[in-house]
Amino acid sequence: RRRWLWLAMTDRVWIPVADADAWALATTVDDRDGDLVTLRRDGTDHTVQMTRAELEALPAAVLDEAVDDLTALSSVHDATMLDTLRRRHAADEIFTSIGNVVISVNPFKPVPSCTPDSIARLSQQGEAAPPHVARVASVAYRKMTGDDGSPPRAQSILISGESGAGKTESCKLCLMALASVSGSSQGATEGAVESALLLEAFGNAKTVYNDNSSRFGKWTAVFFDASRRIVACHAEAFLLEKPRVVGTGPGERSYHIFYQMLAGANEEERRGGSPPRSRSPD
Repeated sequence: RRRWLWLAMTDRVWIPVADADAWALATTVDDRDGDLVTLRRDGTDHTVQMTRAELEALPAAVLDEAVDDLTALSSVHDATMLDTLRRRHAADEIFTSIGNVVISVNPFKPVPSCTPDSIARLSQQGEAAPPHVARVASVAYRKMTGDDGSPPRAQSILISGESGAGKTESCKLCLMALASVSGSSQGATEGAVESALLLEAFGNAKTVYNDNSSRFGKWTAVFFDASRRIVACHAEAFLLEKPRVVGTGPGERSYHIFYQMLAGANEEERRGGSPPRSRSPD
């Protein structure tokens, strides 16, 4: 039997859009044309027509509060998840949970939740802390030591994302949190953080998306002594994008180290060597 969805003039749905928003709210403005319905995108004069069947398949505009765990949404859909992340990001709440996973949206600016004092406070709260990489590190530490009541086991934290997503900064925050929750001095992880600068010189480059894009993977091991304090860190690079050494695409550069060496060299050193073929540092 054929089903009809009759909408009032105030009904709103999420519609897919071909811009950075991906999904946008739209309101029904005309549903009198037989099987066709006209909707207007909120805040614009743009209208779109679709069949009632297409409209019925769209997610309803359920606007939950900006929950900190996407599994708590009353309507779980790409549109509602993106809307939640967007609203939290606008409020400088850059971390959101989805179960045991933490989603981080790069703010490209300092935020209060990532200061050393905030990291120290959040790392002591464990699972009671709001979504944050410090909570992930704290929970992993407690599982490693058995403080959570489970048998002690080695733990791994996987940080992934696109270029410019903030993976390197998230790793630094994790190290800060581990130093705090274990009662170790911040100097215990300074070597790993400072070595990252050296790795970045040889493995980071300017791309069309990011001026400081990591073109390699990094594995960092943190070692603890019998008192459960950090005694050493080990960083290892892998999967370096080697073709970038000899050629780059339009608007991109080779690895930072080449430009840094040229910038630090005097005239005699520059004349005596053969600088790599690449774009000007400018």
